[in-house]
Amino acid sequence: MDTTWLLALVAVVLVALVASIVDGRARGGRRQRGRR
Repeated sequence: MDTTWLLALVAVVLVALVASIVDGRARGGRRQRGRR
């Protein structure tokens, strides 16, 4: 079975998720730190 495309897809999703989290923290993460 050729799962190379699956690994590539998972890698892209993980990178996008991490980038989204980092961008969200960098923009407004400091103000919402007190709530949680």
